Amino acid sequence: MSQNRNLNRSDLKAKRDEAHRQKLMAERINLDCSAACDPDPDKPFENSMDTLNRLIPYHIYMREDDDDFKPSKTPEGSSACIQDWKKQYQQKCSDFEQKFYSISAKVNNITKKQKLVEESTPEEAYQIARLMATNDLKASTVSANKIKSVSDIS
Repeated sequence: MSQNRNLNRSDLKAKRDEAHRQKLMAERINLDCSAACDPDPDKPFENSMDTLNRLIPYHIYMREDDDDFKPSKTPEGSSACIQDWKKQYQQKCSDFEQKFYSISAKVNNITKKQKLVEESTPEEAYQIARLMATNDLKASTVSANKIKSVSDIS
């Protein structure tokens, strides 16, 4: 009898916890709806946390098929889905990191060229600018030839 009473109490507690969780989720969704439907477009983002807090409510507009992270549906449960999501997340992070370093290298290259031109005499600046333009022209010609050769093969 005592064991049966404990089971009933644990069932009631689980039901109350579930009801409380669903109530909190409904409140959060309502807050997100109001934040997404009534944004303040004139207020700039203050920092990364402000950006995150103001953009996350837009998840209400996301359909399931819009998600970049599509965990596989496996009978093993959520751990396989979590592992799949982590792998996809790490790949996305790696892609963003490569893109960041690529853009950063380009910006650094342009900055170095500008400093080189700014720190030289007008005659030197003219010669440097002419050499850089020639190098850029050669690089674009090589790229165009590669593209043309690939398209000719196809």
